[in-house]
Amino acid sequence: MKISSKKRKLAKIIDKGVKQYPNNEHGDIQLLQASYDYMDTFKQLMDSCDQEELNFLCNEHPGLYRFAQMLENMAQGIQSGAISVPKDH
Repeated sequence: MKISSKKRKLAKIIDKGVKQYPNNEHGDIQLLQASYDYMDTFKQLMDSCDQEELNFLCNEHPGLYRFAQMLENMAQGIQSGAISVPKDH
């Protein structure tokens, strides 16, 4: 699949950053604490990729997949009520 070098670069930034944290519960907590650092990069990637490109990049970069999965799980938890959010947010 042909994906621009800019999109690949964004994916690599997230992948490299996420791989700093062990893929276990403790690493997940560390990643969650550091997730703000990758949000802008992730948003740029989300805004510039279609679903097929994003799926391809996630398959190519396990750290990107892990980050996206973490955000998806948090969103589902908030939506279901399993994760509470202060009412002023």
